[in-house]
Amino acid sequence: MKKKVIPVKSSEKYKKKIIIITTNTDISFSVKECFQRVGYNDLNFCVGFDEFLESALKKKPDFILIDKNFNGQKSGIDLAHYINETSNIPFAFITTEIDDLTIESIMLTNPYGILIHPFDEPNLLVFLEVAFLTHERLKNESLKNKMVGFVLDNHSFFIKEKQNLERVVFSEILYVESNGNYVFLYTTTKVHTLRQSLLTLKDNLPNNFVQIHMSYIVNMNCIKSINPDILIMVNDSTLKINKTIYDKLVKQLNILE
Repeated sequence: MKKKVIPVKSSEKYKKKIIIITTNTDISFSVKECFQRVGYNDLNFCVGFDEFLESALKKKPDFILIDKNFNGQKSGIDLAHYINETSNIPFAFITTEIDDLTIESIMLTNPYGILIHPFDEPNLLVFLEVAFLTHERLKNESLKNKMVGFVLDNHSFFIKEKQNLERVVFSEILYVESNGNYVFLYTTTKVHTLRQSLLTLKDNLPNNFVQIHMSYIVNMNCIKSINPDILIMVNDSTLKINKTIYDKLVKQLNILE
């Protein structure tokens, strides 16, 4: 017999405004029913990129759940990138597909999770709890890093090296690699090891730094060559590149034929 989930309705987390973006009626119905059963009632649904821009975004949501496969000219992945570029609203994906290509394309948007449909109340509660806690942790981590890694100009930041604060100039950064709870920042002279997320570090880098894979951010000005599978940096490091990101990068390059 399935155990009934009884949420604590007085908790602040159940008052969060949540927007679900999908064109799938089955997903809409099951998501609404399941969310309401566990105590989330401030739900809004929209059916695509344009409606999100026109109405849903004005509601100032606390959390957004995106169906990767909603219909329209722009995909759920496009919407996720737009949210990253224009706001700090946490979002996650809901999908019925769990193949490697789908997961990799989703992870490149730095979501707060992936919810596999169909799901039940216990899975939903755990999923939301982890997403909200992760968002709070990253906010606190970002504030902490901003206090320690302050910026004196638009060309560098400071990072902690033992007892010292060491300046790192953006133009000298080649790329950043994520490995577990650490990121490795490769410069022209040395490698710095930082205990923070790739997403947090990305927020402190200028626009010429692009995430090409779930594990890598590169300085566009330090690319030596590129093809659909790999990218070679000026120090001859070879990095994997996501096919979708490759297509977007090529459009930004100044190519002479």
